[in-house]
Amino acid sequence: MWSQPTPTNAGLRPGFAASLVPGDWALLVRLPSRVLAAVLAVPVDPPLVSAGLAGLATIAQARATPAGLVREVATAIFASAEPPDDPGYPVRDECVRAGFVLAQRVPSADAEAYRAWVRRIGEAGVDPVPGDPVCASQMDLLDECQRALAA
Repeated sequence: MWSQPTPTNAGLRPGFAASLVPGDWALLVRLPSRVLAAVLAVPVDPPLVSAGLAGLATIAQARATPAGLVREVATAIFASAEPPDDPGYPVRDECVRAGFVLAQRVPSADAEAYRAWVRRIGEAGVDPVPGDPVCASQMDLLDECQRALAA
């Protein structure tokens, strides 16, 4: 009788998911979607479906990136059938926690790639209209998240 590799481990080598404690890994996997949701939660009239789709496309494209952490997180996001748990605190607080994890437990090149990727995801959810206060609010939120991730 033969066995085939399971889809969950076929061709994968241990990476960040195995090297980080489960709570830290879950935080890094949850954060990109939370940042996108926070940007999309800023009221826009009419709501732009295309902005949400652009953010999801930015996440999906990262499954082919050479940056190890970003690729693993993007793959994990799309591999899960369950929506991420809501931790019950603001996305800015999650960015602070993720910034600590990135600074203390992730090589700097991967950490920087992750920070830039999260920013791109959020920016994909913004409809850039010069002088628009909604766009300015969304960009302010992204700036706060970026500062928190860099801390």
